[in-house]
Amino acid sequence: KLKRGEITENICAIMKQESAETQHFLAAEEGTLARTPQTFNWHRAVRFFALATLIVGALCVTAISGVRGSSLLQTVTSKTKASLEDQQQLVAAQCAADTEDACLKLGDGCYWFSYIGDCPNCDKWVSQDKGDVTGCRDWDPFAYCQDQILTKAVEASKKDRDDPDLVDVVQHYHVARRGGSTDLAKKMFCSVWCDPMEGSSCFGQPKAYNSLRGVNYGGRFIPEAFLGLYGTGEYLFKGVEAPNGSRAQSICDIEDDDAGSRMSSFLDDNIKEEHFTRIVEQGFNIIRLPLGYWNLIDLPPGQTPDAPPEVKKRWARIQGFMKAAEYRKWIDRVFEYARKAGLRVLPDLHSAPGGQGGNECTGCDQGPTDAVFWFVESDGSLGRNAELAQNAITEMAKLCASKGDTCYGIEFLNEPYGAHIDTLNDEPLRKDLEACPNGVLLGKDDVKCSGLQMFYTAEQLKDTEDLITKLNASRRAKKSEDAPPVRPLFREALREFYKRSMTAARTVLNKDKPIVVMDWPQWLKWWGQNAGYTYEDHGRVIFATHMYKFPDPALSDQQAARDYFYRDLQIVRDFWKDSDYELIVTEYALNSHGSGKDDDNFDYHAFADWSVNQYNQFGLGSMIWNFDSYWVAWGSVALSKVGNVDMEWPKINGITAECKGRPLAGEASGSDSPGPTGKLC
Repeated sequence: KLKRGEITENICAIMKQESAETQHFLAAEEGTLARTPQTFNWHRAVRFFALATLIVGALCVTAISGVRGSSLLQTVTSKTKASLEDQQQLVAAQCAADTEDACLKLGDGCYWFSYIGDCPNCDKWVSQDKGDVTGCRDWDPFAYCQDQILTKAVEASKKDRDDPDLVDVVQHYHVARRGGSTDLAKKMFCSVWCDPMEGSSCFGQPKAYNSLRGVNYGGRFIPEAFLGLYGTGEYLFKGVEAPNGSRAQSICDIEDDDAGSRMSSFLDDNIKEEHFTRIVEQGFNIIRLPLGYWNLIDLPPGQTPDAPPEVKKRWARIQGFMKAAEYRKWIDRVFEYARKAGLRVLPDLHSAPGGQGGNECTGCDQGPTDAVFWFVESDGSLGRNAELAQNAITEMAKLCASKGDTCYGIEFLNEPYGAHIDTLNDEPLRKDLEACPNGVLLGKDDVKCSGLQMFYTAEQLKDTEDLITKLNASRRAKKSEDAPPVRPLFREALREFYKRSMTAARTVLNKDKPIVVMDWPQWLKWWGQNAGYTYEDHGRVIFATHMYKFPDPALSDQQAARDYFYRDLQIVRDFWKDSDYELIVTEYALNSHGSGKDDDNFDYHAFADWSVNQYNQFGLGSMIWNFDSYWVAWGSVALSKVGNVDMEWPKINGITAECKGRPLAGEASGSDSPGPTGKLC
């Protein structure tokens, strides 16, 4: 078309804009592709297309300017190069600062790169002039650790990428980005991760100071039948049937007079000191402890959270097991075992009054859809249930304050409804709409599907079939913009609830004790733009997310299993780079790759190693679900094998034999932490 002159200025204007946007895309993606090429093979095709767009756009603009003949490509290349250099110089000028504090005050796009400690090999292998690789820069931190540090060191030293001396060199280089305040900068150091997948390599990547290597100690205070912990079938759920329409047995359906003694026995049988010894031996340094509101507060006799009468009866059963104060001895036991083992604890409000979703994780499965719950009103207003939840959070804050350094912080509200707004993975959302024609539960006109009523307008819900049709069409076309718009009404309600709860919690917690706010990956961008929590008003606020996928059929190919998480990883990565908030992955698992039995050949160790080291790049660390389970892929820490593969958690967590008992690089103050022979562990 260019040769034939079949091109217009209008088309070229569009291509010029595409080229400008593509330049930003390539700059952002370069670090990811260089760092883990084996993880994003398919994404190389996207990058190739982006480069083509850049070149075509430049050709187009040049053609309109009258450039023709053999000098065309040369002219285009020089103009494109000059344009990129101008952009780079502009951003670099914006990041002109001589100190870390001054640099971090400059805002988005500026990072402080530094060198810490005495390292003669750093001078020989990376740069004698430290200024070449340090200072206030606009560099991508992921590309920095891979290209400017590790690759340089490999080329100069001629050593293997996993050589201990080379790894030690890389760990002397550090990165900082602005956080909620200059006192809470996101600080990381460069590390080397060697992918255990066959045929892979080692990569330089950033890792947070004092990274969290965590495991969930779940299923105790809110037992879930599917976890199958000891006592689940033997006595806790014995004779219990899920109500008609419910998807799972729940503790709110234990009606027997001995329900309290059943729960007491269950807690005794499943909180053991040897669990904490095992957790530490596997290289973990923190546990997350899910709690229900009934473990923290009592309601007056005869009162329950607001809900329809039949649901109130079910909540009353849980509250009737025992008083909140009686649970305290087991909660204290967890903290004491953790303290003795050297672990920290993150208590988590796993179940709010009325439920923040309709599944069994809240202690009371509400039927065929997660969209049925009563934590907030269906119009997004905060009522009595939210007040009760705030009271529970205040008690959790008091508990945390009483435990000193053993308590890491507190986490608000596990998994609020809204995981499935991603158009390309809309199956659960479609099922919710099928279960709730016109926004009410099928066959129960008095039960509102609050989640959907907050997602969609009353006008949209008049025709749920139309919503389903548009969702399906959007998924087939892979065009999220064609999907019916989802309102953030529930998130706006949560934002206000969290603000009130933070104010209450900070009356007993100091500003530096983390308050953790959890939401699904698809909502992180909204929170980054709309949360509005500051250190001055709310203290240290950290966001958390959960990384789950349920491919059907199961993915038994290692690369395919990793690629399945790409889009969520990109969201998490962008949140880390673009927001002022820190991030933790407080749940992930090894599910949906096989049976987990001896005949299962999936490499769960390699997948867990990859998962942990992906999450380490984009936040403070991660916490696997769960410590134990009948289904080994959901409880991989208590056992030595998943499938026919040994789970080497100490190796995944970076705890080698020679470093046992010593601080890892980046721990304590984030400065040099001497290990064997003076090197960093």
